[in-house]
Amino acid sequence: MKILVIGGAGYIGSHAVKKLVSDGNEVVVLDSLYTGHRKAVASEGKFYQGDLNDTFLVSKILRDERIEAVMHFAAYSLVPESVKKPLKYYENNVSGMI
Repeated sequence: MKILVIGGAGYIGSHAVKKLVSDGNEVVVLDSLYTGHRKAVASEGKFYQGDLNDTFLVSKILRDERIEAVMHFAAYSLVPESVKKPLKYYENNVSGMI
């Protein structure tokens, strides 16, 4: 199965990518690297750096890569910043997922 992992360079997302690859799936990762790390992505996964709110990029990846499933791990999770900028977190964590 070909799976897009959004946020696949973060802690939880990168572990999901490793498991998906070890189970024989083709994995494509989209991550802004806001808090993720490029080195955390398994070398077997194809990597795109970009924002999940970039609908053109997401549509292109879905179409060009022939994605069959999507896993979303791209939530912002910095508590102090979330208190100061709640709309930023809502836009990414809620609207971005939709």
